[in-house]
This record gives sequence, C-alpha cells and structure tokens, in this order.
Amino acid sequence: MQHKHPIVIVEDDDSLREEISTVLKKHGYTIYSANEGKKAMQVLEPLRASCVLLVDLMMPQVDGWELISMIRDHSERHELNHHIILISGSESVEQIARQEGTGYLSKPFTVPDLLRVLEAYDGAL
Repeated sequence: MQHKHPIVIVEDDDSLREEISTVLKKHGYTIYSANEGKKAMQVLEPLRASCVLLVDLMMPQVDGWELISMIRDHSERHELNHHIILISGSESVEQIARQEGTGYLSKPFTVPDLLRVLEAYDGAL
C-alpha cells in the first residue's frame, strides 16, 4: 500500500533512523531523513508537499523545539500542512506535545506503535 504523504525522519541516532526508515519503506511510505535540524530543513525545502515529520527532541546544533518553529514557518510560507510527531523518552514531553499541537511517540516504541501513530495522520493532510 502506497501512502499519500512522505515521512521525514529527523533523528540523530543513525541506527534508530535507519531502522525506522527500513520499516516504513516496507509499509509503503516514501521516506526522507536527516540527522539534525538544519539538514531536515534542507530536505524539506525542495519537497513542496505536506509531510509527516518524526522529530527527535534531543539533537545537536538545532534541537527539536527549534526545528518545530522552523517547520511551522516553512508551512506558512509555502501554504503546506505539515504534521509533527515528537519522539522522546521523556514522559513530560507528551503533555507539552499536546499543548503544542503535535503528535507524540514515546521511546522506546514498537513497530505497531509507530504505524498506529502514522496511520492517524495519513488521511489528515
């Protein structure tokens, strides 16, 4: 099954980023990835399509919170409807994610957890 919208994985842990990418490709998602925020924006800029972004909060250089602000600016400039799903091992982040209007996926997570969260957004863009 081919899904409507591309997924951008922003995760500084190379092995986790590759695992997520491999799993999602097997489930029909188009995947782009970056290991930090600035690279994520370089990936996002030419796409010109609404995306679902899986964003790790703790990254070097540009952290997840700063990246969220950059993504929202990008969305407004290009009239796109990006959805952000925060990935974190911190329980306090889930409450903040709700306040920020983003999705949340707690580390560690299972493949069914990941797919369930993404399927909720697949038809929403």
